[in-house]
Amino acid sequence: MNMKAATEQSERNPLDLVAEEFADKCRRGLNPSIEEYVRNNPEMSAELRELLPTVVMMEQLKVRKKSEGIPERLGEYHILREIGRGGMGVVYEAEHKALGRRVALKVAPAHLLIDPMRLQRFQREAQAAARLHHTNIVPVFGMGESSGLHYIIMQYISGCSLNQLLAGLRKNSASGPASLSQVPPPRGPRYWNWVAQIGVQVADALGYAHDQATLHRDIKPGNILLDAHGTAWVADFGLAKISGRDDLTQTGDIIGTLQYMAPEALQGCGDTRSDLYSVALTLYELLTLQSPFPELGTLELVKTIGEKEPPRPRAINADIPVDLETIILKGSARNPADRYQTAAQFADDLRCFLEDRPIAARPVRMHERCWRWCRRNRALAGAGAIAVASFICALVAGWVGYVSTTAALERESQRRADAVAARKRAEQNVQMSLQAFEDIFHQLEPSDGFAPPRRPRMAPPDPNRGPRGNGENGPPPPDGPGGSPRRESEENLAVLQSVLKFYERFAAENETNINLQYEAAKAYGRVGEIQHRLGDLDKAAATLTRAVQMMTKLHSSYPENDTYTE
Repeated sequence: MNMKAATEQSERNPLDLVAEEFADKCRRGLNPSIEEYVRNNPEMSAELRELLPTVVMMEQLKVRKKSEGIPERLGEYHILREIGRGGMGVVYEAEHKALGRRVALKVAPAHLLIDPMRLQRFQREAQAAARLHHTNIVPVFGMGESSGLHYIIMQYISGCSLNQLLAGLRKNSASGPASLSQVPPPRGPRYWNWVAQIGVQVADALGYAHDQATLHRDIKPGNILLDAHGTAWVADFGLAKISGRDDLTQTGDIIGTLQYMAPEALQGCGDTRSDLYSVALTLYELLTLQSPFPELGTLELVKTIGEKEPPRPRAINADIPVDLETIILKGSARNPADRYQTAAQFADDLRCFLEDRPIAARPVRMHERCWRWCRRNRALAGAGAIAVASFICALVAGWVGYVSTTAALERESQRRADAVAARKRAEQNVQMSLQAFEDIFHQLEPSDGFAPPRRPRMAPPDPNRGPRGNGENGPPPPDGPGGSPRRESEENLAVLQSVLKFYERFAAENETNINLQYEAAKAYGRVGEIQHRLGDLDKAAATLTRAVQMMTKLHSSYPENDTYTE
């Protein structure tokens, strides 16, 4: 090194020198440890912890040199075409001539063979995937080597990746055979349900892998295949970690695709919840047709993922259902403790959304639960609604009838009470009137000691007999029992006759009052006796006859009453 170069290097920022050395080791496949560099350079440990993960990511995202050509054969397999390319290898469609079976061969790129650790990762993928047997995980049949090339033999999935499908949906055109019939237009309930169904299948597959102590660590649209029947397949376990076995990464290594990586994975650590974070962002992109994070430089993207959350899906498309957005946001929460803790919980909430049932991520009120139940059970809800409506109508009718009947009974009861009170007042008035009439009789009757009977005699007096029974006609003796001659005053008699007329009219207007009828008959008898004593025999006979008729009528109407027989 000449003096000028040495001088320029001495003037450079020490942080730049360390970063350049670190990048050089990455390019040579030495897989340097970030923690080791931090320990060796404590004076800039904070800067290194922020910068070196970015350097690793930049090296991983560099465009790798494409293969110089497609081999014609690999072992027993005849290569038909290239169907995919990624950081861990190139995927070909091939045919096993002897068995007549189509397979997918994932061939490790030549530059991986230089780094033994990267080759071990490639072999680890085959080991990790081969031990998994699930409907939604691409099966691995084996691995082999031919002409220095290492390859993995997998089931061939006729379809496309979600990444290819998204590219077609963004252009409003179908992409791949699966999208022709299985994927609805990217709007409306059918599409939302389709996205949820993809999420259920991927979550079920990862739940099974997690139960087998295997982390995928690189879930993204490009690693999820969709076949012609609409079934989702999880592929590419090249970065998988098997619990209980030595990891092929070191603390601080960034594992996965940056755009879908969980924040904790930026520090080189993660667990099952990190896989679920990546699933949530994949569903986010399917819902919104937008990347969760904007197109940024590597360093800025790393900072954004570590500090911010993507926009809410409904802020991009307000038609996205609230429950589906809630599931996505919970699955992609920055804090792992706020996410679904297991893939089964994630899948269960997606199923609840598909079945229109309440999700665990968002408690709902009772009226919403009832509404959801009615939407799920329309026939039963309709019958129940008819029954409830009938019951309510019957209840209302019964209540109205009860209220009406009660009101009528209350009115009738009030009328009866009023009638009883009126009758009682009338009887009191009658008694008061009778008492007044009685007082008048006592005042106007003769005061000679003769007391007329209280009840009229049943037969009128004989006109041929005298008042004393000696057969003489004529007026009564002038002298009374006391020996002092008294005659009834004509004026008093006129008053008594007026009272008698009032009695008769009062009794005629109160025919149902037997007491009043009886008193009227008595009054007729008393007046008849007075008329007889005054010598007015014709009037006396007529008056007493009227009294007898009234008493006879009372006796015939009320024969059980002995009062009216005398």
